[in-house]
Amino acid sequence: MCEVAGFLFVAHDSEDIRPFKTLSSVYLNPLQELLQTNNGSIYQDGSGIILLVDVKTDGTEGWLALEKLLVKYELSGKGGVTILVSGNRDLEAMSSTKNPAAQYDGRLEDLKTHPDLAVISLISAKWTDEFAWDGDDTMPVSELRKLKKIVETAHSQERKVRFWDTDFPNSYHQMEIWKQLLHCGVDFIGTDKLEDLRNFSYSKETTSFLNRSRDSGNQGDAPRR
Repeated sequence: MCEVAGFLFVAHDSEDIRPFKTLSSVYLNPLQELLQTNNGSIYQDGSGIILLVDVKTDGTEGWLALEKLLVKYELSGKGGVTILVSGNRDLEAMSSTKNPAAQYDGRLEDLKTHPDLAVISLISAKWTDEFAWDGDDTMPVSELRKLKKIVETAHSQERKVRFWDTDFPNSYHQMEIWKQLLHCGVDFIGTDKLEDLRNFSYSKETTSFLNRSRDSGNQGDAPRR
């Protein structure tokens, strides 16, 4: 998202800005319509979604513009939309806002300071910044312990965990990475391979694997094929 003179556009940088692609037209208005159609829920089963707003311009100005915009919408609540601000973000500005309309996308170091859960409920990290394992062979024990510790610490604080940059060219290695993330209890996987992840998530092999993981109490390495 890019902020220009108080207006918010869906774009990766200023060169990509198109007047008709605003945050409202692309995301907020359609989501508001869904909530009205489904009696206050995004999905008919009563479940909601997380909308991650990745700010590419100044974090403070972006937050002020977003905060002002969100006043016009009623998106939050059970079954609604939880908005998280990622990218360039201003924790001080967001923390000073009473009942902020969006949350702050946390980082691993935030687990050490136990921030307000109402401000930071999600902890995100870039996979390749934290782990060298690319899905080839067995995940090193030291890295497996590190991954489990991250998830256990976050969950003990009632926060969820997201890893992004999890995409790898080798399809077998890709599946092994995603398996291990699920095996260790990671809540969200960031990927550009949306169809591949969907197929992986709904495959019989993944379902069987997750059942075995739950039965074993998530102990040890993920089973190998």
